[in-house]
Amino acid sequence: DASLPFIEKALDLAEQQPQFAPGYVDIPGLRLDLAAWQQLQRMARRLQPLATNLASTSVKLGSESYVTALAYYSSVQQAAKQGVSGAQDAVGTLKTRFEQSTAQKAAKATPKQ
Repeated sequence: DASLPFIEKALDLAEQQPQFAPGYVDIPGLRLDLAAWQQLQRMARRLQPLATNLASTSVKLGSESYVTALAYYSSVQQAAKQGVSGAQDAVGTLKTRFEQSTAQKAAKATPKQ
């Protein structure tokens, strides 16, 4: 982080010349905060590959689940067109997701006066 050299230099100077520190500045507290921040930064760097893989896997699984759900929805729609018992109820339940989506798009597309 580009702030680190500044923080370190300010801390060094504050410890060497505490007379310039305003009363509300806790110099020992700054040292503790800096050490804790540096530890967190090291942890974050080590965890970054895991977090990246987790996010990638989550996106992939969400996409695969959605595609499979769409395939099911399409099949239920076909069954409803053929008059299969219970299919129309399933279509009615599932189509609300697309109706909400369409209504939101229409609301955004409507010019405000």
